[in-house]
Amino acid sequence: MADRLVAQERLQREVELAAEIQRHLLPVEDNDASPICGLVRPIQEVSGDFYDHFELPDGTIAFAIGDVSGKGLNASLLMSQTASLFRCLGKTVRDPARLMSILNREICATVSRGMFVTMVSGLYDPATGHLRFANAGHIPPLLRRPNQRSVEMPADSPPLGILAGSKYETEEVNLDGAQFVLCTDGVTEFRFGDEELGTQGLDLLLDTARARSRRAISAANFRPAKAPFCQTTFTDRRPMSRTSSVTTSRGGGFSLSIRRICAPPRDMFVTMQGMSVRV
Repeated sequence: MADRLVAQERLQREVELAAEIQRHLLPVEDNDASPICGLVRPIQEVSGDFYDHFELPDGTIAFAIGDVSGKGLNASLLMSQTASLFRCLGKTVRDPARLMSILNREICATVSRGMFVTMVSGLYDPATGHLRFANAGHIPPLLRRPNQRSVEMPADSPPLGILAGSKYETEEVNLDGAQFVLCTDGVTEFRFGDEELGTQGLDLLLDTARARSRRAISAANFRPAKAPFCQTTFTDRRPMSRTSSVTTSRGGGFSLSIRRICAPPRDMFVTMQGMSVRV
């Protein structure tokens, strides 16, 4: 019994250390003048979701969001490795497709069998609104232009860590006042009854925030306006088993955020009355 308790305490210390390392890998969001805004709400001590952004000498912003397969310490270790590689390589490799290829080779050389990383990374020029990005098997970004139908931007390239010779492509878009939205599947696969939130549900959530400032968006609880079962905000903090991330970019700058969905201790369909998506 004593040995078991010692082992549990040791494991808990390792988890806490891993969580601390992950927190230090996230960018610091303390500059109100920056075009970038982020907020983190972990549902567990460690996770496989990550994001990063940093400004390059010419004013361009390098950014990435990713989702590691699996859960627990293995996923958190691969998350830390991928985030560290991006932080290092993203400062010198200026072509998103080439960066993905390098990351893929590095991860393929070290990843455990069956694990992989979906990821979107790119470069954004705040002065021109020009954005270049590459997608490695991640949920397609959503391009939201004012008074127009939102458009998904799909990609056929596989996740990182599966095939060392995988090819990636650089896509380009000029935001020009548009919103560029990225999320992990913890958001789109949120289930209520037999249905998932999906991209359309996320689109509705973001519609409710269109007129708000970045700071207000970071603090708000959004619910799909057209979903009659989403009427109240649930305050219980019991998390789902899935981590979720949302990243949005506006024509005037980026708003990159990891968000969590909390579910109340009731039937999943009923829980949608209390679904809280922190965006």
